[in-house]
Amino acid sequence: MQIKLKKLELTNFKGVNSLEIDFNHVTSIYGKNEAGKTTVFDAFLWLFFGKNSEDRSKFEIKRLDSKNNFVQKVETEVVAIIHVDGQEIEVKKVLRQKWVTKKGFTEEEYSGDENTYFWNSVPLKEGEFKSKITSNIGEESLFKLITNPFKFNTLSWQERRNLLIDIAGKIDNTDILDSVVTVRNKGQFNSLIAALNQGKTIDEFKKEIASKKKKIKDEMENIPSRVDEVRRGMPEAVNFADINQQVETATSKLNSIQKSMNDESEKAKHEHNRRATIQKEFNQQVTDRNQKIFDLKTKMKNIEFDVKQSAKDKSGTLDAEIKSLTDKIKERRYDLNDYKNTINTLKESVSFKENEIESLRQLWSDTDSKQLDFDDTSFVCPACKQSLPQTDIEEQKQQLTENFNTGKLNQLNEIENRGAALGKEIETLKTRIANGNTTYKNCETEIEELQSKLSKLQDDAAAPKQSVEDVIKDLLSVHQGYQQFKSELSTTEALVLTEPVFPPIQTNEELKYDFDQLNIKRNELQKELLKEEQITKADARITELKEQEEKLAQELAALEGSEFAIMHFTKAKVDAIEKRINGKFKYVSFKMFDKQVNGGESECCDTLIKGVPFSDANNAARINAGIDIINTLCQHYSISAPIFIDNRESVTDLIDSDSQIVNLIVSAADKKLRIV
Repeated sequence: MQIKLKKLELTNFKGVNSLEIDFNHVTSIYGKNEAGKTTVFDAFLWLFFGKNSEDRSKFEIKRLDSKNNFVQKVETEVVAIIHVDGQEIEVKKVLRQKWVTKKGFTEEEYSGDENTYFWNSVPLKEGEFKSKITSNIGEESLFKLITNPFKFNTLSWQERRNLLIDIAGKIDNTDILDSVVTVRNKGQFNSLIAALNQGKTIDEFKKEIASKKKKIKDEMENIPSRVDEVRRGMPEAVNFADINQQVETATSKLNSIQKSMNDESEKAKHEHNRRATIQKEFNQQVTDRNQKIFDLKTKMKNIEFDVKQSAKDKSGTLDAEIKSLTDKIKERRYDLNDYKNTINTLKESVSFKENEIESLRQLWSDTDSKQLDFDDTSFVCPACKQSLPQTDIEEQKQQLTENFNTGKLNQLNEIENRGAALGKEIETLKTRIANGNTTYKNCETEIEELQSKLSKLQDDAAAPKQSVEDVIKDLLSVHQGYQQFKSELSTTEALVLTEPVFPPIQTNEELKYDFDQLNIKRNELQKELLKEEQITKADARITELKEQEEKLAQELAALEGSEFAIMHFTKAKVDAIEKRINGKFKYVSFKMFDKQVNGGESECCDTLIKGVPFSDANNAARINAGIDIINTLCQHYSISAPIFIDNRESVTDLIDSDSQIVNLIVSAADKKLRIV
């Protein structure tokens, strides 16, 4: 892929108000310091990736005024026309300031910026724009490497090394192993060969070894302290044979004492069983007596409850009847009052309707007496105001008379119908009044009867009567079941049970004391014997730990041998890679392995310019080194892009490159940018 920059337009970008540059294969931009040469490169990178030449995304993009404040309400714009494999593409990016008027305010307020993107004049979203960049000019990281001669050497040495190894291409591990493995050292490389065959990388295998070594060293470091701990916990040795003899003698004496104690215990056991049987029988008698007392009291309580309830019900019946009659009389008086009010209302309705009938009779009479009178002045022509012919006048009079009689008849019929309806309503109301009077009289009679009953009950209630307590007492005194239970309870409570008394059981305390003392002594001797087993176990544990330490040392040596094999393999592979890498560059070379003070070697990636480290070379040499690296990168990845060379004035002889060159040259005479 060949990318060429044909034109670049800057508007309000950093310190540039407006600038348009046309580019050829080699374009030189002259200007004094701070004239804006680097700004051109910054604009180019900001357009595509949003960063400047120092790879920073946060830098001042908007144009500033003399007070170092950004110029307000102007747009920052960068437009580039590029050729990608001969196809022309216009890329544009615009930074717009956002100004809003908040509610309640009249002045606009700055609220941030927003970017808009265009591809061949077509507006795109940010994600779509980035996708276009990637598909047309490649990944950002590679693009920056092939446009800036200094970019490669700003990478970490690991990133530089991985990139060079990728350029060198894959080197077969088998070829490297064939070059370093011999009959004598083959055993050291077995673990490395196995790891590579399992698909592990050298770094993964090194991490695995480092992890195992750390674990082994941690275990080995703990072993001496663990051995010391076992030794400190080991008891001192004693004459275990003599102690064994003493234990056997004590055991024999204990068996003899135990037999004598068993004989005495058997006798005591029989006595305990006899006494337990007697005590059990006594306890059962007490339980039966207490249960009978409880049952009798429960039965008596039930009878007392029933009798009390009966007495209360009997005394409360008269009061309940008096209250019921009083409530009923009150309720019927309310009904009587309702009947009276209803009858009066019905009578008022009858009176109202009779008055309405009388009014209808007068209306009928007035309507029936009405006559039709003609006004002769009404029979004239509406147009000429002359009298109508006599025949027309007679016809009109006849028609008017018929209409008048018909209307009059209809009014009389309506009055008669309304009067008939009112008559029926009055008859119905009178019937309801008659029925109401009957109901009213019946209610009065019922109230009189209820009042008579109430007076009789009130007289009964006023008479002297026996108290509830006395009634209950009389009822219980004649209750046959209650008196029987009371008699049985008195007899049962009077029953006295005598608890058995047993003399103490004789035991052989002397035998038990001798047994306990001898058993204590034997237990102490047996504890001493346990030390022998503890010493044996401790010795075995120390031997086990030492064997483990020796085994770990062997494993550690094997791992260190694997590290030695890795070092030799890596050295051989790096030498091969270094040779292949350096063969791809004309001006620079690379050191991939660094010798240490202790004789070992560590991986590195240092750029050398004729043997001089890149950091120690002058600016001209570093620029040519960067061009040489870019040439190789472009050849390997089949891509080229414009190379921006800052401080180009420091190089008199620039090495050849197929890439487009943009020289940024310091020229004190050029106050403004001059394009050549």
